[in-house]
Amino acid sequence: MNKFIFSIIIIGSWFVLGAGILMPNNISAESDTSILEGSAIKKPRIIKQQALETIKEVRSELKDEVKSQKNEKEKTTELIKEEAKSELKALTLQDKKNYEEKREEAKQKIEIERKKFKNKLEQARQEAKEKIELKREELKAKLENFRDARKKKLTENIAEQLNNLNARLVAHFTNTTNKIEEVLDRVVSRTDKAETHDQDVTAIRIAIENARQLIESSRLAITEQTNKVYTILVSTEENIKIDVKDSRKLLHDDLKATQAIVKDAHESVKNVAVILAKIPRIDELEVDLESNIN
Repeated sequence: MNKFIFSIIIIGSWFVLGAGILMPNNISAESDTSILEGSAIKKPRIIKQQALETIKEVRSELKDEVKSQKNEKEKTTELIKEEAKSELKALTLQDKKNYEEKREEAKQKIEIERKKFKNKLEQARQEAKEKIELKREELKAKLENFRDARKKKLTENIAEQLNNLNARLVAHFTNTTNKIEEVLDRVVSRTDKAETHDQDVTAIRIAIENARQLIESSRLAITEQTNKVYTILVSTEENIKIDVKDSRKLLHDDLKATQAIVKDAHESVKNVAVILAKIPRIDELEVDLESNIN
């Protein structure tokens, strides 16, 4: 044990003396120790800084890679679209003129049909207005013998409400039918485009014709409903509640029947759209009129 300690002391002395001999004259052992200690402190900081710089470089590389892949994907998608378009029929000037003529003809036909419908509807309203006034006077005459003035007034108000409700719902059905026709016209436009590109649209044309007939049926039903007038068919003062209930039910049934016809027209147009969607690449079929037709 003593020999081991003695050896340690000898080695330590030799190390100190050797270090002193090797040191330059202008640098002391104390300053050298300070430099070593400073290096020991700075070394972990340098490693940390290098690690952060490496992380930044990796992140930057990943970001560039993601951006590059995104750009490549966009280019590929655009290339696919261009290739798909190049496969479509190259339309001639005559093709485009034919398409334009079809669209103009369709617009004129819709405008003519709407004007006819509007005129018929206005005529039906005028006739109904006259009949409502006549029925109002007839009802007043029947209610003259009522002893209960409140019941008499209430019956007159209900008769007025029935006709007002009919007018409001008829207007609603009219607007709905017009919107259905507008949707059908857009479908027809896309069908014309598909046909211009030599697509088979036979099934769609049949469905379109069916939808047009149902729209016409809807307008006919609306016109007939407009021409109807509702009043209370008074039997006796004691049974007036039942009489009012019967009149309300009659209006309700008539409106439900008209609504069902309008709904059929709506469903038929939805069916046309479904058939049209089955045409391959239907959304890519366009007819550029502005660039080639003056």
